[in-house]
Amino acid sequence: MILPQTILKEFARATNDSKKTSSEKTVYGTYVVDGNGKPFVRIDGSDSPTPVANAMDAQSGDRVTVMVKNHQATVTGNLTCPASARSATSYMQFKDEGLVVGGLDDSGNPTGPYVVIGSTGYTVKNANGITLATFDGSGMILRDASNAVLASFASNLVKITTGAYQIVNSANQVLAEFSADKATIANGEGVMQVYNHILFLLGKVAVGVRSVFTSGNTHYYSEVVAQSDSTSPTASLQVRDDTSTPTVSSVIVSFNGVHITTPSGKGLYVNNNQVIQANQIVAVGSTVVSGTLNAHSRYTFSATISTVPSGYILTGLRSVNVTDSGGTTRTWFKLINFATNPSSSTVAATVFNSEDSKKAIKVTFDWFAIRNSGSTSTTPQYIDIGDVGD
Repeated sequence: MILPQTILKEFARATNDSKKTSSEKTVYGTYVVDGNGKPFVRIDGSDSPTPVANAMDAQSGDRVTVMVKNHQATVTGNLTCPASARSATSYMQFKDEGLVVGGLDDSGNPTGPYVVIGSTGYTVKNANGITLATFDGSGMILRDASNAVLASFASNLVKITTGAYQIVNSANQVLAEFSADKATIANGEGVMQVYNHILFLLGKVAVGVRSVFTSGNTHYYSEVVAQSDSTSPTASLQVRDDTSTPTVSSVIVSFNGVHITTPSGKGLYVNNNQVIQANQIVAVGSTVVSGTLNAHSRYTFSATISTVPSGYILTGLRSVNVTDSGGTTRTWFKLINFATNPSSSTVAATVFNSEDSKKAIKVTFDWFAIRNSGSTSTTPQYIDIGDVGD
């Protein structure tokens, strides 16, 4: 029997085709991890575990779907715990204190720092359960690992405690530093520091402390100013106003001396006794007394100072000079003592002649007097630190 040509061609195509067909199917099973951590799946109806590759998260005992293709098994689904639920329960769990958010183990216990979201606020805790921070309607509290309060912030309170703290800028320069015994505020141009019960104000150019009172259009100042912007630093203690002709009372100290300014008709007091009413504190003068002094004798020479200016009071002697009549100092004249009597404007000196003969002698008194009344003030001296703080 001769077969038709078409049948022969179909037979040849069927027996000679080398293309392989792939089989693919999805089955159910139980996920298993052996002692070495290698995953398997026990497919329903089979007693032998099949090695498996994971395409999603699974744990021992989970019911899973498995795709078998080309003699390989791959977990494609988790019926016990879908992927979204597994992720949520690994990092979130409801407890009595609220919603716990963080790394959790299988029993729901935190494995690291975690946050508790409660009905009234938020709490941040470390892995040991120590509260590090609380946030609620009353404010915020930060604590260290021993539960000591580091900082507290509320609507009417900012509290920082325990240890030393610094505030630095982006260049790591210390702008402020606080500790139990010292507080410092700095900006590169000056420093304010409280240390050992002393307030220090340090400036590159000047330091000023000012109190201001305003009445009408006039400002009244009480100031302490220290300037060091030159080789002649100056310090000033003063009170003044800012009228066109200022009324000033000041004490200014510099390398050139001490300058005292008093307003017209006002005075300088020492131990509650007025000693000056003008810029010129001291008046000076000289008085000479001549005479003879017997051998091996002493004598007190005295004089009334009639040239003390009005408004001044004789105060003391700057020097007493004993010479012979020609003005030459002699070793045989010994100055024993000297005295000043302000009430009578008199001065006196006792001199001893150690020679064996009478000698001519001349005593020169250089005296000074301090003003205590009846003066007027000249142009006031004061230091103005500008409008800072007005």
